[in-house]
Amino acid sequence: MMTKPSLLLAPKGDEFADDLGQACPFPTRALPPPLRDVVKAVSELHRVPESLAACCALAVTSAAIGKGLKVSSIPGMSAPANLYLMVGARSGTGKSVVFETLTKPIKDCEKRLTDEWRNRHQPDANAEETDEQSEEPERVENGEAREAAPALVCENITSEALAMALSSNHECLASMSADARDVMAIVSGRYGGRGDEALYLKAFSEDTCVINRASRPAIRLDSPNLTCLWLVQPDKIDLMFGEKFATEGGLLPRFLVCQANCMATPIDRERAPVDDEPHRAWEDLVKSLLTTYRLKEGRIVITPTDRAKKLLYDHYNGLIPRRNGDLQHIDSYVARWNEQAWRLALVLHAAQWGGKAASKQLSGKTAKSAIELADWFAGQQLAKLMNGREAAEQKLTDAVVKLLLAKPTGIKAKDIYRKHIVPTPEEAHTLLAQLEAKGLLAGQDVHPEGGGKPSRNYTVAAA
Repeated sequence: MMTKPSLLLAPKGDEFADDLGQACPFPTRALPPPLRDVVKAVSELHRVPESLAACCALAVTSAAIGKGLKVSSIPGMSAPANLYLMVGARSGTGKSVVFETLTKPIKDCEKRLTDEWRNRHQPDANAEETDEQSEEPERVENGEAREAAPALVCENITSEALAMALSSNHECLASMSADARDVMAIVSGRYGGRGDEALYLKAFSEDTCVINRASRPAIRLDSPNLTCLWLVQPDKIDLMFGEKFATEGGLLPRFLVCQANCMATPIDRERAPVDDEPHRAWEDLVKSLLTTYRLKEGRIVITPTDRAKKLLYDHYNGLIPRRNGDLQHIDSYVARWNEQAWRLALVLHAAQWGGKAASKQLSGKTAKSAIELADWFAGQQLAKLMNGREAAEQKLTDAVVKLLLAKPTGIKAKDIYRKHIVPTPEEAHTLLAQLEAKGLLAGQDVHPEGGGKPSRNYTVAAA
């Protein structure tokens, strides 16, 4: 039986309504025990939706695998384990403490690596500093003389800095932030200039990438691998989905998106003591994956069972009619859904088996669970697409209203175009016609005194 992705009708925060009108909470049951147990424990302890904890746990598992594992997927191809996750959650409702709790094992490992690196390099630090300052100041300034400290995680950095960090860390890194406003602003180009998403596109698919730098040698990355975990205010995601570059450039289709409906809750002094076992098992799992795969050279490609292949192939084939039909207008998103299912399957497989994952086949049960997760994220993505479209339409409407306030006698399509509210004259005509059809504007044809083609003048519609 083919798995049909859920079609969202009405978002409900941590839940969404599918095409049957049924509420669909995050499928925590689809996670293997180490993930499932820590997600439930963290969610209960901090009184947040399981979806928030699950996204953090999936991202950390993905980052702990790094480039160590791939899975043989559709014929002639294999899928890596890196995931891009974007979670909308309000500030002050527990998202930061959940983020810190679940990312702690990988950050602790990074600290150990950094401390070991400093201990190795400390004896020669003074001598190196003297030599660099007196003999090769330009080379040191360009960052070519000194070996960089090891890193597993980065936060809000530009593509150039990210490229340098990837180059210094075997081309594998995790971008993780409990407040990703800055990195999203950098990627979208809101700090001025063009969008900065090219490296993120390449690092998702491990494509060769060259980053050119002014006054410095270019950085070549042969197969960069990046995991993303970005927690942001819910409205920031809606705005991002309203940006054309993020969709047309292919950035947002690569993200698993989640709206976690975090609410402020009172302190409960009668709660039972916290069980530390899920946290210890989580730390052991992340440590095992880091030492076995992320920090080791080489890569192992695991194989799925015949049952797993059938389920995931059927999932791919089941999407084809919809990609050519009712979901054709968002095909850039739908085209990624099966790929995300393969990646999720590999992450779940590694979470189940830890350091032994390379010696096991990916099972049909794991494939089924991955498809369930991928379909849930697809529903969340559809919700954001709907919200993003509404936010983009409202933004255009507000711009037109602002222009009318400055010119109450009326505006024409050329006014919309000249103010760069839309990129083409055709879109200007379409926008004004749509607002008239909605009853927001009143249009009237104006005929030139000397004859010629009439133009349509728009004013605010009477209440």
